Amino acid sequence: MGKDYYKILGISKSASVDETKKAYRKMALKYHPDKNKEAGSEAKFKEIAEAYDVLSDSKKKDLYDKFGKDGLAGGASSSGSGAAFHYHFHGDEYDVNRGFEAEMSPEDIFEMFFGGAFSNSTTNRRRTHFHFRQNYGQPQEEPSLLHQLLHILPILVILVGGLLVQFLSNEPYYSLNRDNNYIIQRFTRDLQVPYYVKQDFERNYREKIPEVENNVEKEYITMLRNRCYQEKSNPYKNILKGETLLWTAKIRGDASLWKRAQEMELVYCKKLEELYH
Repeated sequence: MGKDYYKILGISKSASVDETKKAYRKMALKYHPDKNKEAGSEAKFKEIAEAYDVLSDSKKKDLYDKFGKDGLAGGASSSGSGAAFHYHFHGDEYDVNRGFEAEMSPEDIFEMFFGGAFSNSTTNRRRTHFHFRQNYGQPQEEPSLLHQLLHILPILVILVGGLLVQFLSNEPYYSLNRDNNYIIQRFTRDLQVPYYVKQDFERNYREKIPEVENNVEKEYITMLRNRCYQEKSNPYKNILKGETLLWTAKIRGDASLWKRAQEMELVYCKKLEELYH
């Protein structure tokens, strides 16, 4: 299985979401490179973050429990619904001039591209059968461009419609920023991170709130880390006012002003540090 994510966080397989989160915060604080200067602390911190990313996500955790780390890279088994296509050839030869024509229903095409995500009990198929026409010694006329377009038009309509449905179904439950769609402000129960949802959120996603808030906190922490890194990488370019104060403090030799300017610049690093405590 490779790395044992449960051992890395020091939890059991039956640990709850809250227990996993608490273990992660404890370990992350212990091995954070800014706090722990020992050799290997940064690598350990990355392991902890990697373990939490998997075990805090129900789908990733399920894959990891079943297939180990390799299951995360390969996804579900290729023998699943919509993953394997078995081609049955009726006859050993086919016309080399025209190749083969597949007799496929719209449901077959839809199933091929989207797997079992949109299928129902009447259209769920795991196999697509291709039938080859045999033509021996008969001249064949090339179909016109219009004929070809009309032939594939129903397939294009199905594909575009399926993509549209998939896009709408994948619309996020929340946003870290307020906009015209996400107007209701909420705060996560554990870290009190602010986020915004649609008006129907409480009614439609009540049972998913713990999972949603877990994702909110993960996204928020990732954002703080990235911005903190940018602040440390560009200490004189982040905040115009802070940059002005730095130069003023340097010219005057004012230590207190210098400290104030530094604190203004590392605002995201400060938020991240407060979050770990």
